[in-house]
Amino acid sequence: MSKALVSIIVPVFNAEKHIARCLGGLAAQKLAGIELLFINDGSTDSSLAMLEKWKSENPNLNLRIITQKNQGVAAARNVGLDEAGGKYIMFCDSDDLFEPNACERMVSVMEADGELAFAQCCVDVEVGEGDHSSARLWGIKSFTPEVFGKVDISDPAAISQSFEFVLWNKIFRKSIIDEFQIRFPIVKAHEDDAFMYMLRSVAKSAVYIEDKLYHHLIREDSLTSDYFRRDMKLRDDRTIVCAAVCEFFIRHKFIPAREATLVKILSQQLRTCLPLFSEGEMGMIVGEINKKYLEQQGIKLVFMPAKFIHVKKS
Repeated sequence: MSKALVSIIVPVFNAEKHIARCLGGLAAQKLAGIELLFINDGSTDSSLAMLEKWKSENPNLNLRIITQKNQGVAAARNVGLDEAGGKYIMFCDSDDLFEPNACERMVSVMEADGELAFAQCCVDVEVGEGDHSSARLWGIKSFTPEVFGKVDISDPAAISQSFEFVLWNKIFRKSIIDEFQIRFPIVKAHEDDAFMYMLRSVAKSAVYIEDKLYHHLIREDSLTSDYFRRDMKLRDDRTIVCAAVCEFFIRHKFIPAREATLVKILSQQLRTCLPLFSEGEMGMIVGEINKKYLEQQGIKLVFMPAKFIHVKKS
């Protein structure tokens, strides 16, 4: 495992049209001590050949290519976390671009304050070709937060603050990820929701910086488009996120000390399911979560149709 200051994890699947842009941005980073981890997730196009060619032509880059059978972005990111040797973790989509000073700036912020769990920068959003309705771009405004600076996120109420759940505009302290064994549930979308819920539930503080350091391309066939679409085909992923967070809290024996945080997380995530499920289905989902995870902890969620979900001690 390579020693590095920061490890950048890049899942790759059939990215031949855009990966040169990503590679160019990472190769141009001003910071020394960067480990680039490209997880080739069973690509069937020329992505792997392009990565290998770039690696051979740039021997000074600490670039590692790990190939696996196609398992999805969540599994690819988990492999990256297992292999990463850096003090800090960053993520990059294979069709996106870092500014040349992105790593340098983000690392400097983290090094200046050892209490920070993560730092977040602003994003330049580029909309590619294809059909992008306003519903699918609902989250773009949140890429520029309303406030900047250090934020206390230890209070359960902070879970509902406007932290977007995307990974690629952030830098994470790896020691926290390792200490609490934070990993992604295997879903097609919303795996970053689960990751961020877990991380934020154990973090003390984070910081927003005003620098626009990341260029994100939204394409018709990108996973981000799936996220914004709230596609019915992906609706069950949101309940899997709830299950993953419950298992995380139970595994680390965070209840009852952090019960309020868990309730806040589940309520927030389940509210996003309201447009996707019928009232009967929502009742069944909440009942299953109660039976499988919460009742054994002395907690019960009560679903109030089309309004809200609140907690009641059993």
